[in-house]
Amino acid sequence: MDRHESMLIAFLAGDLDADASREWDEHLLGCEGCWRAVREDRLGRAAAARLRESAPPELAERVRFAVEMAAAPTRHRRPRRWVFTSGGLLVAALAAVIAMVFPISARPADPPEIAAVVDFAQDMPASATLHGTASDAPVPMGAPVGVVVGGAHVQLRYYRVGTVPAVVAVSDRPFPMPAGVGTLPSGDMAWTVTRGWVGLYCPNGNVVIAAPVTVGELPGLASRLPMP
Repeated sequence: MDRHESMLIAFLAGDLDADASREWDEHLLGCEGCWRAVREDRLGRAAAARLRESAPPELAERVRFAVEMAAAPTRHRRPRRWVFTSGGLLVAALAAVIAMVFPISARPADPPEIAAVVDFAQDMPASATLHGTASDAPVPMGAPVGVVVGGAHVQLRYYRVGTVPAVVAVSDRPFPMPAGVGTLPSGDMAWTVTRGWVGLYCPNGNVVIAAPVTVGELPGLASRLPMP
């Protein structure tokens, strides 16, 4: 096992210190094999996390309380305008408990095409942009990856512009617009949005650029990347 294989194992286990993390990020930008291993690990972890969202520990107690309240006899009931059956009352109580335990998110989930681009882009080393510029010619990193999401065929490819990593995603149909997007002063249909440390920029309907830079830097970065 060579040094980089040992660093890969330590990185996946979260055991790298700050100096080793910087060295690893620099190596990751130039090693397709390690980059692919990290990407596959991240995608696998994300898929597993979506499959095993566990209920809060207090859910069982709240459900039991709701059932007991629904089944308990009441005294001196006043006339009511609405009449529930015992089953309807139980359903209403359970619905209230579920609403308390699982509140509705303030932001709806991203469309699957956008979520796929974000997942792919989040494999990029975020710290790689700390000491670099986006002024150099783009260098492709690895082979394109094709996925089918939301009924669309999307091709994703990594590039490096200077020391800035980026993803170019091209779809055979327009990308749906996610929640929380911002428009550009130019007044065209381009939009930007941020997900974590990744900024996304859609210069036209069928292309999305993703990179760990500010949304203000994305149009300039996109102008240096190959797009259809």
